[in-house]
Amino acid sequence: MKFSEQWLREWVNPPINTETLLEQLTNAGLEVDSAKPLAAAFNKVVVAEVRAVSQHPNADRLKICSVDIGQDLPIIIVTNVADIAPHKKVAAALVGAKLPGLEIKQAALRGIDSFGMFCSAKTLGISDDDSGLLYLPDDAPLGEDLRKYLNLDDTVIDIELTPNRGDCLSIAGIAREVAVANNITIQAPAIKTIVATITDEIKVQVQAPEACPRYLCRVIRNIKSTTTPQWMQDKLHRSGLRSVHPVVDVTNYVMLEVGQPMHAFDLAKLNGGITVRYAEPGETLILLDDQELKLSEEDCHPRNERSEAAGIHADSKENLGFPPSQARVRMTANENQQNKTLVITDEKNVLALAGIMGGFHSGIARDTKDIVLEAAFFAPEKLLGKARHYGLHTDSSHRFERGVDAELPLHAIERASELLLQIVGGEAGPIVEKSSAEYLPKRAPIQLRATRIEKLLGINVAAKQVETILQQLQMSVTKNAEGWQVIPPTHRFDIAIEVDLIEEVARIYGFNNIPNTLPVLASNMLPQATSQLPLAELRTRLKNRAYQEAVCYSFVDPDLQKALTPDLTPLALSNPISSELSVMRTTLWAGLLPILQHNQKRQQERVRLFETGLRFVPTANGLQQISTIAGLVWGSALPEQWGEKSRAVDFYDVKADVESLLADKAISFAKTDVSALHPGRSAAVQLGDARIGYVGALHPELEQKLGLNGVYGFELDLPPVLQTRLLHYEAISKFPTIRRDLALLVDKSVKAETLSHKIAEIAGKLLNNLVIFDVYQGQGVPEGQKSIAIGIFLQAIDRTLVDEEVNQLIDKIVSALRQEFAAVIRGAN
Repeated sequence: MKFSEQWLREWVNPPINTETLLEQLTNAGLEVDSAKPLAAAFNKVVVAEVRAVSQHPNADRLKICSVDIGQDLPIIIVTNVADIAPHKKVAAALVGAKLPGLEIKQAALRGIDSFGMFCSAKTLGISDDDSGLLYLPDDAPLGEDLRKYLNLDDTVIDIELTPNRGDCLSIAGIAREVAVANNITIQAPAIKTIVATITDEIKVQVQAPEACPRYLCRVIRNIKSTTTPQWMQDKLHRSGLRSVHPVVDVTNYVMLEVGQPMHAFDLAKLNGGITVRYAEPGETLILLDDQELKLSEEDCHPRNERSEAAGIHADSKENLGFPPSQARVRMTANENQQNKTLVITDEKNVLALAGIMGGFHSGIARDTKDIVLEAAFFAPEKLLGKARHYGLHTDSSHRFERGVDAELPLHAIERASELLLQIVGGEAGPIVEKSSAEYLPKRAPIQLRATRIEKLLGINVAAKQVETILQQLQMSVTKNAEGWQVIPPTHRFDIAIEVDLIEEVARIYGFNNIPNTLPVLASNMLPQATSQLPLAELRTRLKNRAYQEAVCYSFVDPDLQKALTPDLTPLALSNPISSELSVMRTTLWAGLLPILQHNQKRQQERVRLFETGLRFVPTANGLQQISTIAGLVWGSALPEQWGEKSRAVDFYDVKADVESLLADKAISFAKTDVSALHPGRSAAVQLGDARIGYVGALHPELEQKLGLNGVYGFELDLPPVLQTRLLHYEAISKFPTIRRDLALLVDKSVKAETLSHKIAEIAGKLLNNLVIFDVYQGQGVPEGQKSIAIGIFLQAIDRTLVDEEVNQLIDKIVSALRQEFAAVIRGAN
């Protein structure tokens, strides 16, 4: 909302400077985005009139002007302005004037002395218009200081309003806030009730009262062709609007002044009466900006416009003026029905998009003699998203979407009528009003408790001060046993529940006046389960192995998601922030892979990423949210160095990373057929009989599609990873360890892991460690078999093992392996 400080001070003029005013606005929640002087600093620029113009005798492009500046004798100004002409009033800078970056001095131009300079708006820093001189009206007083004549000692203030403060999209609304902050009274213009001098009326039908509960119009005949007064043009210009036509300017002026969007139709272009209804299929409308629209009666929300366009949320306290329960019912019903386009029509044509923009063919023109003035209240929930659907955003839609006071149309139409009769004359007919009381907003009383104020704000605000603040905000306040019963004013759509009132009390009391106090927090120690690792421990383990943590969106690219988990149908978002982020992830790899691609394209030679978070897996029982830890690895196994040869990361590197995460668990690896992983370089991670995740290389087809090569990853369910064994003390044996190595020939289908488990089962507590240090197939090994070399470390806690005991145990192990796996000692006959 952009406005002139001078205009605001016509309504409320506290004894404070501009800087303090800006601070008060920001503290009231109306954040000041910018405050700029209307014009640059300059002096000695006056209203002047060109009396005579003659050609310079020594220069083709220069002209000599005799200029009247309201003194006894005219002055001479030499100029190169081609279109300068006698009897034009202009802005003239006199000798000694200081302009932005320029000081005017007496100068001889080709032998002729010049005693000043004509000025453009850009030269004076008034605007960026450099199309020509700043010409002034014929009635501008000669010799008057230009700053005084044009009221240039003004500040243009632009405030950034939150969507719930639509009541401040007007001078009246901002003045209310300033008046409360300074405890003064608003000096609003007196609104006269215009007595009808003609009986002309226009018939009005409202076929959609739920969308337009109140519609008012008035016929004004025999207006004259004239120009908008300079004072009104200035206020419009300083508010960011241009002057179009006196009638249009008045409707815009009233909108800026009191907050009620209005529209005017050319009566001669209407066919019969006015109807407010929903658009019908196939109807079209050419707007005032010459854009042709094909109107639709279908739902026109491309996404959730209720929150995006107007800042109103399904779980929000904002209730568009209805009591909370009633508001929720109405909003929900609105979501479930077709959201149609509301239009204003006559008996043949569509005249306007209701609450958004008027039509070209019924608009005001220079030859317009008779008009129909319109003011209405449109239900905000019926207009939400409509303007955006048609690629529009207007001052009118901006206000109606946020809520306009339902009591304002009558006030606004009287104000506009008064201004029009003053400016363009004419004869006004009676006001025609169609209202549906059952659809108009009704303000329910809100209970405000003194104890609740103290609890939320942490201070005790005196009861008298609370009442004063609420009454200054034009609320109806009735004291009762618990505190007060409060009815908000009709223009405050954002006040619906008790905390809204408390926020208002805090806002006017002053957030800066609330002392800073430390909260009292209980210092009770929370129990820490010894059977569960903290998540921070897993992060530390991975960081120690050169991983970097990533934080990704839970919503991902649907194409990538389908490539990773083609057998799952992910949950699609109803209002995605983009088409590339439109489904919920079923694997964390869907978020990590784009990051890996991003780094690889920027010449990173070694990437190791991990993330913890939820994945969303659809099942027969509904959507499951599974806590997960996942990682991706690409590039060299070790940082570049002289001590080790560079090699690419492989399956066993990532497997080792997984084993470090599960170091305290008896895990195993099994064959898997996960579609995203290489069938020969992947494994399922199992904890007992439960499969808790996967590890392996990315599938070649997926790598080719993504432009990657040599990517490995893992993904594990977090709950079993975080579970750990309870710690207990075991004495360290002080007796020596004995090692025995076995080189076994087994069928190539036998897993080394299976052999290890069998050895551990037989050796029992005497087994200190077991390593597989060689696997061989080739010359010397029969076809279909492989050689596995296993190192067995034996140690007793209470004695030194002797050879006889160790040999008996090894024989027992060999015998068991022979019986179960047909294993034989390599080299034995």
